[in-house]
Amino acid sequence: MTDENRTLGLNIVCLAVRAEPVEAHSPFDRLRANELKRTALRWVWVLIVVLECFTQYAQADERFWLHSGGLTYHFDRDADRNGNNLGIGVEYRFTAEHWIGGGIFRNSYGDVSPYLGYAYVPWRWKNFLLGGSIGLTSNYESDDRGPALFMLPVIAYDWKHVGVNVLLVPFENGLIGAQLKFRF
Repeated sequence: MTDENRTLGLNIVCLAVRAEPVEAHSPFDRLRANELKRTALRWVWVLIVVLECFTQYAQADERFWLHSGGLTYHFDRDADRNGNNLGIGVEYRFTAEHWIGGGIFRNSYGDVSPYLGYAYVPWRWKNFLLGGSIGLTSNYESDDRGPALFMLPVIAYDWKHVGVNVLLVPFENGLIGAQLKFRF
């Protein structure tokens, strides 16, 4: 990885985890906000270390993809949700059908959320891919008990060194989103 690419990656990471001011109504709110920021920064450092460790492999192996975060459209238009989900992540394809991925992004509630998942993508038609994924994410309003499990469809389009992952959450108050990705 060149110094220019590394600097660009660090700028993207810094942009993704830039925290907005949090209104603290009690000392516990302040502690929770600081804890979330520390957790996000730990995930950023883990991701940077992982990317650095695999740089040599990534340059010789086209199975690594870098994710940019994404944009989402929430079905419940009355809810005040964040549709600009900046972040950074990496995807590794063991085979054409088996992928793993992980990273961080700013979720629909404006909090920084890490994610880690596995995808099985058995169906292909030209450059379109279809399958399913399972994984863990956290820092959502409903996960006070720890990381939340997700199981979602995988819809992707790959073209040379650029692609897009389409995210569909088909539940009540669901969303549809797009995540850009770039092959190393």
